[in-house]
Amino acid sequence: MGSIFISYRRGDSGGEAGRLFDDLSRSFGENSVFIDIAGIEIGRDFRKVIDENVAQCTALLAIIGKDWVDAKDDKGDRRLDDRSDSVRMEIASALRRDISVVPVLVRGAKMPGPRQLPDDIRELAFRNGIELTHARWNSDLQLLMKALTPHFDARPLHPATGPHAKRKGVATKLLMAVLALSLLVGVGVYLFTAYRRAASSPNSAPKESMAVEIPSVMGKSVEDAQRILSAGGLQIGTIEREAGLDVAPNTVLKEFPAAGEKVKSGSKVDLMVSEARESPTALPHRPQRREPETTDAKKLPPRMEKPAVVRPEAPQTWTVPVAITQFWTHTGVQVSAGQSVVVVARGNMNYNPYQCPPNNCIVGPDGLSHDACVDPYNPVPYLKCVSLMGRIGGGQPFQLGSYTRFAAGSSGELLLGVNDRNPSDNTGSWTATVKLTGAGQ
Repeated sequence: MGSIFISYRRGDSGGEAGRLFDDLSRSFGENSVFIDIAGIEIGRDFRKVIDENVAQCTALLAIIGKDWVDAKDDKGDRRLDDRSDSVRMEIASALRRDISVVPVLVRGAKMPGPRQLPDDIRELAFRNGIELTHARWNSDLQLLMKALTPHFDARPLHPATGPHAKRKGVATKLLMAVLALSLLVGVGVYLFTAYRRAASSPNSAPKESMAVEIPSVMGKSVEDAQRILSAGGLQIGTIEREAGLDVAPNTVLKEFPAAGEKVKSGSKVDLMVSEARESPTALPHRPQRREPETTDAKKLPPRMEKPAVVRPEAPQTWTVPVAITQFWTHTGVQVSAGQSVVVVARGNMNYNPYQCPPNNCIVGPDGLSHDACVDPYNPVPYLKCVSLMGRIGGGQPFQLGSYTRFAAGSSGELLLGVNDRNPSDNTGSWTATVKLTGAGQ
C-alpha cells in the first residue's frame, strides 16, 4: 500500500495544503496521507518523524507558492539555504531515496529554476509538476489523483527487520505456502471442470473481454464516429452538445476517455458534439390596438402596458488562427472575470519536421501526453508538451486543447500559445474558435 507525504510552508501555502490533505484523505484514506500538523505526535522529534514518514511514502507532493523560494526566517536569511530547514530536509530525503517528487504549484507560482535551489534539492527543478487553482480545483485535483493512483499499487519500501521479524517472516512464509498450495489445487479443479464443459459444449466457452485502444473521432460527424467506434468494438455513450460555435453541426469536439487510452471491448465513449447555431426567431406581427375616442367628461382608465421581454445575451464567437511558430498569439478577445469561455481548436502541427520521419511528429492541439514527453525546458514544464495553452492578460498559463470550457478567473485579453521550447521550426496550422457567454464582472 502506498502513501503520500505533503511538504509545504505554512505562510506560503498552508490553506491549499490543508485542503489538499482533506481531499486526498477522502480518496485514499487518512492513514495514506501524511501532513505535519495532523501526523506528528506531541513531544516527538519532528526530524525523526519526517525522515520515517518520507522513507515509507511512495510519493511526495511539494506545495510551492509564490514565496516558497525566497521565504525568509526571523534573521532575514533565506530558509532554503539552511540545511535544517524542514521543507528542504523533506524534499532532499525523498530525492535521495528516488521517491516520486511532484511539484504542485499554487497561487500562481512558477516552477523554480535549478540555480534557485540548493545542491541537494536541485533535481526538483526537473521534476514534472501540476498546477492547482481555486477556479479549477476539482478538475486539477482529478488529474493529480489520477497520477498518484499507480503509487498505491506498490508494496512498502522498507520491511521490518530483526529477530522477531525473522520469526514472523518464517511463519508468514509457511502460511503463504499453504495458501499457494490450496490455490493451486483450486485452480486445477476449476481448469479441469472448465475443460470438461468446453469439451462437451464447444460453443459455451466464455469470451474474455479484450483491451482495445480508443480511436480518435474528433472532427468527425456523429455518424462517422459511430461507425469508427463500432468497428473498434466500442459504442457511443452520453452525447453532450455545445451551441454557438462556428463549427459544422454534429461535429465531435471532444471524446471521453481520450483517444489512445485502452479500455475493455464494449466500453462506452462519451462525446461532446457541436450544435447548429440558433438563428434569431422573428416575433409574429400584431396590429396595434386603436384606443376609442373619449371626451373630457368621460375618461377611460389607462391601458396596462406589458413588461418588456428580457432576452438572454447571445454568445460572442471569434475564430482565430494560432501562430504555431511563436510562443503566444494575441487574439484580441477581451474576457471579463466570471464569463464562461469555450475554446475549440482544430488542425495539425509537425513540431520537429527536420528530424522525425514523415507523420511521426504530427500532433493536434491536445499535444503529447505526460507519459510521452517531459521537457523541463518548455515554456510551462507542468503542461503537456507541444499542446495549446491559454493565458488571460499577464496571468498564469493554463492547459487548453481541442475542447476546453472554463470560467474566467480574471479580466484581460485571451492569449493562445504553443507549449514548445523551440516553436520557430513548427509547420502546419491550428485554428481556435472562442465563445464567450455571460456578462462577467
